[in-house]
Amino acid sequence: MALPSTRQRLSSHSTESTRSSSVRGCLSSLDYKAEAVDPLTVRFTLSQPLGDFVAALASGWGGYIVSPTAIKAHEVAGDSAHAWLLTHDAGSGPYQIAQADTAAKQVTLQRVGDYWGGWSDGPHVESAILRWGLDSATARLLLERGDADVAIGLAPSDFSQVQKDSGIVASSYQASIRSTSTSTTQQRHSRPKGSPGHAVLV
Repeated sequence: MALPSTRQRLSSHSTESTRSSSVRGCLSSLDYKAEAVDPLTVRFTLSQPLGDFVAALASGWGGYIVSPTAIKAHEVAGDSAHAWLLTHDAGSGPYQIAQADTAAKQVTLQRVGDYWGGWSDGPHVESAILRWGLDSATARLLLERGDADVAIGLAPSDFSQVQKDSGIVASSYQASIRSTSTSTTQQRHSRPKGSPGHAVLV
């Protein structure tokens, strides 16, 4: 699947200041300019310093560079193809959405054979079915029956049980909180001058 180059994708707004509407959290009201330096490099110029900018872009709810051709082709009533993108993609990664069923909370990904980044010698996963919204007990049952290859975020009681199964590799990782952010512009977060700050328990 051949996709437009980075330069083509950014050409429509490479010299204009743009307000991001697709990026959540700290980027939702940020003005920036994006320009393609070369086919594999994008330079962002921010309207103000933002320490979490790179982390926000890399996050699961961050921003994406998508094909403007695909967006224009599937835009309806100025929605920037939002409805279409709920079950399709217009990115440039190694896998693409082959089928999406939002009602069943399931999406099937298919490997892109001519992925621009290339593929090392195989074998490679040709397709993957991702499911979400399952309770821990159901995810554990699917894993134990062999109907699922991976389960993430099992409850401690279920995780301890799969650890006893010799046919399942159970791995745990130490989690950490990198940072927390609070809006200081929203009324619900405002407080009288001199009053105690927010207390957060995690």
